[in-house]
Parts: sequence; C-alpha cells; structure tokens
Amino acid sequence: MTDVLLQVRGLRTWFHTPAGTAKAVDGVDLTLHRGQTLALVGESGSGKSVTAASLLRLVAPPGRIVAGEVLLEGTDVLKLDAAALRRVRGGRIGMVFQDLSALNPVQTIGQQIAEAVMLHRPDLGRRAAWARAVALLAQVRLPRPAEQAQAVPHRLSGGQRQRALIALALAGEPAVLVADEPTTALDVTTQAEILALLAELQRATGMGLLLITHDLGVVAQVADRAAVMYAGRIVEEGPVAELFGAPRHPYTAGLLASVALEGVAPGTRLPEIGGTVPSLLALPAGCAFAPRCSRASARCTQAAPLLQRHAGRGLACHEPLPLPVALPARARVAA
Repeated sequence: MTDVLLQVRGLRTWFHTPAGTAKAVDGVDLTLHRGQTLALVGESGSGKSVTAASLLRLVAPPGRIVAGEVLLEGTDVLKLDAAALRRVRGGRIGMVFQDLSALNPVQTIGQQIAEAVMLHRPDLGRRAAWARAVALLAQVRLPRPAEQAQAVPHRLSGGQRQRALIALALAGEPAVLVADEPTTALDVTTQAEILALLAELQRATGMGLLLITHDLGVVAQVADRAAVMYAGRIVEEGPVAELFGAPRHPYTAGLLASVALEGVAPGTRLPEIGGTVPSLLALPAGCAFAPRCSRASARCTQAAPLLQRHAGRGLACHEPLPLPVALPARARVAA
C-alpha cells in the first residue's frame, strides 16, 4: 500500500447562513493508498458526509469549499473544469450514497447503470453497455441480475438496492470508492453481506475505499486505518488496531467506551460522553471538545491544537492520554 490514490490537504467547506458561518469541514487532511480502507468516523454532525461530498464537489449552496486541495492521483479535483470533473465523478471516484432513494425511481436499475457506463465508456453502444450493467449486478451478487436489471428500484429490497448502488458506483471502474454510511438502513445480516462484498471488490480491483461511518463495529471489521472527526476537524488517526487498542485523544477513548464491546455483560450500563456536540455556528474558543473533556486545561480553552503526526499516527490534543492506555480487557469492538 505504497501508492497514494487520494490526498486531501487543508480542506475547508463552510456554510454561509444568515445566522453565521458554519465551518462544517475546517482544515481536514487525509491520505488514501491503493488497496487500503480508510474509515472516517465520528458522531452525527461531525462533518463526515460533508467531507465526502467535498471530494466530488457536490456541496450545495449555501455550502462552499473555501480552501484546500483534493489530489486524485496527483491532480487537484478542486481545480478541474466542468468537463474534466464529469469524467472524475463516477469515473475515477465512485460514490455509494447512504440514501437508498439516490436511485431514480422511474428508471430501471439496468438503465441507470448502463447510462453511467456509456458516460465513461463512450466507445460502447447501448447493447454493450446494458451487458456491462448486467455483469456489474452479477459482480455485486444481486440475484437474477438479468431479470433484476429490468426492475425499477422500489421492486428491490433495501439490501438489493444497496447492491445496485454499489454496481452503479463501479460503472466507471473507479480508483477510489467513497461509501457514505453504506449499511445504515440495513439489518445486521445484510450489513455483514454488504461489508464482505465491499472487501471482496476491493481485493479484486485494488481500489482505495473511503468508508464514512459512525459504527465502530464496522470500522473494526473492515478498515485498515481510521480518522476520528469532531466538529469539522480530524482529532486522531492511525491504524485501526493501534487506535482502538490505545487511543490518545479523550474523544476517541470516549467513543470506544460508549459502545458495546466483547466481554460486556448484557444489561451493563455503558459510559457516555457528557455534554453535547457544539453548534458549528458557536464553536468554543480553543479545542471544540474541551467543554466535554475531563482532561481539559486552560490551554485547551485558549488555542485549538494542531494535528501532529508521529510514527504513523496523528493527534490533535494538548492533554493526550498516556501510552499505554489502561482500558478494560476488550480485544476489539463487536460487530
């Protein structure tokens, strides 16, 4: 995993509203290598989905990307003209949206995928594009792909629509696949099947996978590295095993402690992170997590910590947890 596919530098996406400016993404740096799964995790409202949308310049007004670079194989997506951007969207970067209604309700599944195929393979005729659409549905393990290609989305189950969305994202043979909460609306069994499918597709194609999720069980199951996001910024990142085994940021430790882990007896009350996520329109001075953090010092309330990288890990904290962290004997997050 030495080839860098996607590098995000200093990304800032702000929403200018009558009530003020909401800094939904405020200086995010990410690196994704070929064949790697990078998970972007955090509570709802932390900026994960806005980050994903920014990579493809899909942020709608009043949102606007105000700074940064999104380097796809060395080319800055934020500087592309309209024609070049169309080639990237659904081409070099595929997107699996969390909303199953992202599919057009009045077109068949096959029509939608074939249209995407022809957009990125203009040399193919309609018949060849349709055959490719059916092949993609077979690749994502959709039952009876030739028959299901003729169906409109509401005829499919939630898990089948998610498979169709993945097939649609693969139509342009992307180098990078961005999956925004791809299992949120699915039952546990179907969720496991979708995660296994994504891992299988990644091994087969060598693509990089950016997984947006709030589910730490999913992260433990499929990700190589994780970046923890809070109030628009990355507060900690590193290999999943190290991050889960010895978190340095109090927020990361709080997230891990607040989910059901192996060895926890049924009915046990889990610890929670006190307080609430601050409004992006009224962020506190200094570290945004300081009002909820038991380790906060005066410095934390005065200056926001910068993300510092060392030995393959990144941390933005003035008062980090020491290594090793004295956590309960829990090997991993349970899926």
